[in-house]
Amino acid sequence: MGRVLGFIYGVIAYAGFMAWMVYMIGFLGHFAVPISVDSGSVGPIGTAILINFLMVSIFAIQHTIMARPAFKQWWTQFIPKALTNGREPSWFGPIWINYSGELVALSSTTRLGRWAASTDIS
Repeated sequence: MGRVLGFIYGVIAYAGFMAWMVYMIGFLGHFAVPISVDSGSVGPIGTAILINFLMVSIFAIQHTIMARPAFKQWWTQFIPKALTNGREPSWFGPIWINYSGELVALSSTTRLGRWAASTDIS
C-alpha cells in the first residue's frame, strides 16, 4: 500500500511541476496565460530588491537546514525514505514552487508591478 501511495504522490507531484513549467513558459513568453512577466506597472526598485532578497534567503535557509543529516534522520521518521530524494524532503519542492509562483503572480497584479529598474541616464 505504501509503494502505491508513494507512486501516486510521485505522479501528482510530477504533473503539478509540469503544469507549473508550462505556465511559466507562457508567463515568461507572453502567451496563453492571463498575466505575463511584463504586465502591470513598474514598482519601486527598493521593494523589488527586498522581495527578491527575501525569496532567495528563504530558499537558501530551507536548503541549508534540510541538507543536514540530523534533519534527514528526523524527517524519515515521518516520511518513508523512498519518498525523499536524498537531498531534501520531496514535498517541499512543489510547496516552494507554488509559493514563489504566487509571489510572482501577486507582484504582477498589485501596484508593485513588474520588477524592473530603469537604466535611462540621459
